[in-house]
Amino acid sequence: MALLTTLGLTLGLTSTPPGLTVPNLGPAALAFNFIFAYGLLSSRTLKQYYGIDHNVSPREDIAKYGDAAVQSGKISKKTLDIIKRNESAHANAVENYALLVGAVAMATVAGVQRVSINRAVVLYTLARTACRTSEECAGGWAIYAA
Repeated sequence: MALLTTLGLTLGLTSTPPGLTVPNLGPAALAFNFIFAYGLLSSRTLKQYYGIDHNVSPREDIAKYGDAAVQSGKISKKTLDIIKRNESAHANAVENYALLVGAVAMATVAGVQRVSINRAVVLYTLARTACRTSEECAGGWAIYAA
């Protein structure tokens, strides 16, 4: 029960037990989401794996060389679409990371209850992770089987 209370997942059905100090999980969530947004969602690894990474202009790899890689048989159209969706998911995560940092910082400074902050960052992280792993949003883990 203490873990659910810490994560803010009791939905207010129970109060924090006396003597239990709920930690602020905001900093840990920020660290995880930073690594997730800037590291795990980066499309650079996928482009290197498929041999279409060009360090001269990495932001334009797919636009410049994606169709040529499909035509040459280096990758399939489905794989190219998955890499495009992954780039979009990466850009979205990076753009929203600053908002998450601001929200967690402002909530902490404003004295919002730690349980509420924890609930918000857990739900954000779960939603971000679910979006990344779903087939519709970012190609899911099917990228590694392609």
